[in-house]
Amino acid sequence: MVTPTADRRAPTRPPPRWETLDEIQLLEELAKLQEDLRRCVLDGSMETLPDLPTAKEARTKHDLLASEIMDLEEQADRLKIRHEQFVQMLEELLRHSDTLAQQSRTLAETHERLGQAAYQAFIAGALPDQPIFADRKACRFRLARLQEDQKRLGNSSSLLQKAKGQALLAINRGELQRERSLARSLEIELGRELIETNSLDLVQCTHTEGIVTEVRRLRTQGARATQAVTQIQAKLEANNHVVPPSVELAKVLSVNRLETELAEYKMQIEARWLQLTTLRSSFPDQLLESVNAIDLPANDELNRLLHDLRAVQSVLGKKRS
Repeated sequence: MVTPTADRRAPTRPPPRWETLDEIQLLEELAKLQEDLRRCVLDGSMETLPDLPTAKEARTKHDLLASEIMDLEEQADRLKIRHEQFVQMLEELLRHSDTLAQQSRTLAETHERLGQAAYQAFIAGALPDQPIFADRKACRFRLARLQEDQKRLGNSSSLLQKAKGQALLAINRGELQRERSLARSLEIELGRELIETNSLDLVQCTHTEGIVTEVRRLRTQGARATQAVTQIQAKLEANNHVVPPSVELAKVLSVNRLETELAEYKMQIEARWLQLTTLRSSFPDQLLESVNAIDLPANDELNRLLHDLRAVQSVLGKKRS
């Protein structure tokens, strides 16, 4: 059954007496009706739209823009969260790297004491002769020979021998100084090798107990710090972050990249908000222009809104003319 055109145009309730309102009141009513129309069509309070292309196209475009804005905002939020997580991991990496560096420095400081203690334990007979002491033993023999030479040169009796002896003593002192320096270097190297080859058991005895215990404690702490650094680096790689050579530089670059990417998101969001605002602002007039007065849809709510909107615009136009 076809509804008569006159009935379709008629509102479902008596319209207000628009002619009794002044211009300001009419403008307020116009704004309310336009917003009701946006709410009805664009915001979806009317689930099923009548067969009006302008209304359907506007809702589709409106929904698309709103969805794009929401997606962009969510992407920007995820970017911020990702950045915060990255910075937190960098700070953890920096903290554990500093700890590891400090542990390494402290452990390096034990090389000489460990090597010296091990060699002295060997000299005291607390440790057996081993290949690790070969270089240090050879150095000791050279030192002993140089010291004997020094005594012999100092006991010269004649003036000629004394003059010659003074020159030889100067040479002897230089050789002694170099050999003592070498002895220290060999003890440092001995301690380093014992630690790096995990050979502390070779020199474990009552003479070395204190330094060996300290070295083992430092090695355990260093292993923990190394594991922590490795785990954080694995986290960074798992999250597609580049493991940075410089943590501080990485933080600066990350902040700069974040600001650049957020600025791009902001521009895209603002552009879509502008499109959305323009669409909402122009929609009521566009819909009115696309729907003839005699062709108003049968839907009661939309029918009333369009009818009242035309009426208010008509009265407002008369009052202004």
